[in-house]
Amino acid sequence: MLLPSSISAQVNANRGWSLIDILAVLAIVLLSGKLLLPNWAQGLSQAHLLQQHQSFLLHLRQARVAAQSYQQSVSLCGWLVATPCTNLDASQPEIISFLDINRDGVRQVDEKLVHRQSLHASLSLVFNRGAYVQFSAAGNTGQSGSWRLCWHGQPAGYKVVVSSSGALRSEKVACHG
Repeated sequence: MLLPSSISAQVNANRGWSLIDILAVLAIVLLSGKLLLPNWAQGLSQAHLLQQHQSFLLHLRQARVAAQSYQQSVSLCGWLVATPCTNLDASQPEIISFLDINRDGVRQVDEKLVHRQSLHASLSLVFNRGAYVQFSAAGNTGQSGSWRLCWHGQPAGYKVVVSSSGALRSEKVACHG
């Protein structure tokens, strides 16, 4: 036999979620999302920047090694949209390195492509020495220079420095958001 208090508990247990219960859960989910989403988006942007930075360093090292291996000048370019480094069509912003037979910093059809790196639209890549850098057969650049890699909306980025001997170093720098 069921007691009146146990009948009441059984009826309430079968009732399910009330509108107030659902609204309370929804409010908690929205509030936690509002607090966590900006941090998640910023972390994702930082991860993208780090990936582009590491890919760029690898690309520079590969260009230098290719120049030494092929005993031929290798040029690396593509960060200036206004002065493309190729006469060939590029579907998106990218950095390329190629065997630069005539040493003009512009890739012609007969010059072998060594490496290609796509650039994300949120990445700003600025070189302080012009439109291209060229590694000699000895792996030297003949001039030093630096690139600044910044991600849109991020306060910090990276500076990559190449010495005239072709050595690379990298450090964190401030960006202007």
